[in-house]
Amino acid sequence: MINTWNVIWWQNGKKYIRRFPGDKPSESGAIAFGKQLQGQGITPHVSSSRKAFAIPVKMRIPPEDGMVWCPYCMKWKHFVEKSIRHDNGVIGPAAWRCPICTISIHDFFVRMWSPMMVARLEGRRVKIPSEKAVAERIRTTRGKRRA
Repeated sequence: MINTWNVIWWQNGKKYIRRFPGDKPSESGAIAFGKQLQGQGITPHVSSSRKAFAIPVKMRIPPEDGMVWCPYCMKWKHFVEKSIRHDNGVIGPAAWRCPICTISIHDFFVRMWSPMMVARLEGRRVKIPSEKAVAERIRTTRGKRRA
């Protein structure tokens, strides 16, 4: 399946999306179109619509507390609580979503790469294990198979 890249921008209070098919944003024309928008003074956002991307090693720690990794925008974002109006006019339930690509915290890849922050946004109490507890768990489970 070929990936599709979205260039998202706001102009006069309205959200616009233009899609570019291709595996890489530079080859699909999304980057060139984004640069054209920047030349007009508009801030574009490029995001993937089909493929999720892992957190790069250099960006493992979020720059601010409360940020969630958006695997489609490939950036740390402050998710906002909002609902989406679908093409047929139906309004979906409110959920914590990326403000750019509108993916929710219920997406598998968002949950996989930001489990602690997703739990906080859902209102669950999260106990962050100490380094000593993590080291102990690794030491006791090393070499054992899970049933």
